[in-house]
Amino acid sequence: MKNYLFNYLTVLLLLFAISCSSDDGDNSENPSEPSYLVSFNGDTFTDGCGDMSDYSVEVEFVSDGNVEGANDWNGSSSQTLSDSRELSGDVIGVRLTLLNFDSSSQTNGRGSGLESIRINITNPNSGTSVLDANLFDLFICTDSVYGVLFSYDTMNDSFTEEYEQFGF
Repeated sequence: MKNYLFNYLTVLLLLFAISCSSDDGDNSENPSEPSYLVSFNGDTFTDGCGDMSDYSVEVEFVSDGNVEGANDWNGSSSQTLSDSRELSGDVIGVRLTLLNFDSSSQTNGRGSGLESIRINITNPNSGTSVLDANLFDLFICTDSVYGVLFSYDTMNDSFTEEYEQFGF
């Protein structure tokens, strides 16, 4: 009987020790990814290429291919736009799009655009700027550059700019 009680208590103690273990079997624990403050600013224009048109601009903040936040602006007079988001991930960035671009219409949005585009990526913990980039203008005209995806690879400290273009 003592032997049975001893074995029972030993098994119970082992089960308790295993269940209280700090290793829950999930080996995917990673240290938390650093976050970055991604900021965008640019100036709209409504009188490019000899035409007048209202502008319509969208900004999307992207982390590892997922949209983490978005904003859009519409207007008929020039103004400075700016927005920012705190993002974390391996590849973070900003997608800018002229929403009134229409590849089937040469006149829709013609003359509108976004210039003096600047992207800044900052480490919010230290306040240190990691990257400060000036992008090419976006515009709708005979030849149009109506979108850009700016991506920053946090793993190897590099960036890419992918422009969307169309010629009428």
